[in-house]
Amino acid sequence: MQNIVIVFALCISLASIAACQAQSTEQLSAVSLTSGTGKYPATAVSVSEMPQNTLFLPVRLPADKLPVVLWGNGGCMDNALAYGAFLREIASHGYIALAAGQPLAEGKTAIEQARAKLAGEQRSGSHQVGDPDKTTATQLLQGLTWLQNVNSQQDHPLFGRINTRKVAVMGHSCGGLQAIEVATDSRLDTAIIFNSGVINEPMSVQSTALKVRHEMLDKINIPLAYINGGPSDIAYFNAIDDFEKINHIPVLFAENGVGHGGTFREPNGGAYARIALFWLNWQLKGEAEQGRWFTGKECLLCEDFDWQVKRKQLGE
Repeated sequence: MQNIVIVFALCISLASIAACQAQSTEQLSAVSLTSGTGKYPATAVSVSEMPQNTLFLPVRLPADKLPVVLWGNGGCMDNALAYGAFLREIASHGYIALAAGQPLAEGKTAIEQARAKLAGEQRSGSHQVGDPDKTTATQLLQGLTWLQNVNSQQDHPLFGRINTRKVAVMGHSCGGLQAIEVATDSRLDTAIIFNSGVINEPMSVQSTALKVRHEMLDKINIPLAYINGGPSDIAYFNAIDDFEKINHIPVLFAENGVGHGGTFREPNGGAYARIALFWLNWQLKGEAEQGRWFTGKECLLCEDFDWQVKRKQLGE
């Protein structure tokens, strides 16, 4: 039933519903619940042509084309639904998010995680720095190429519905390193790095942590935002170090004391989703009012007591 619902919803904007319904219902299969506080509640979708990635998009597409957000999971894990609530919230505000990884299991809420910790349950999909990665940064760029292709295919449900000229990359922890790794791609407009930064310690195992080096930062020519959980975040000093080294592009560093896990598991992604949407709406949709959260001497985020902010080349 979910397959029928999502395909029909995507087809209502086409000239011929009958022609659209004749398309394969396996092209886009809804694989999660629907959620999000935006005008366009969103779901997760698996795609038969691209099984290594997962899409998050509004169930009923808006009239405006959807800017693209690429996403790398924490631990570089192969489970895009671990960030389902957060990514559905982003998509519900008029975006299409493409996450590395399959849609395996919905992420636990913060309360569920706390209960599991008290019960002594081990984390599923745990990842140690230096371990071989379950997903790669290449998957994100391959996914973007796929979106560009289907956007021009008249027989595809997403034909003409994607703004492939407005693209952001984001990622958490190991996924944040994936975002840094691909941030030099000419198709990208901005990047948000959550709870992550280039690792200074030498690594002996081939992984994203080893591939991403400080010299990569010098080649990035798009605005960057580092969102961090404060001094208790294991990646705090790496992120600060990145910020201090970057002087050639607009860059934001904002911390809110929530630790390395961020607020991804809070309802609708919590404060992280809220800040990400301000940045994306400004960078990808040109909404100047949203930019006031980050620019000017009295930026709105600078005056928020929950956040500590550092900026460069953002009108500070």
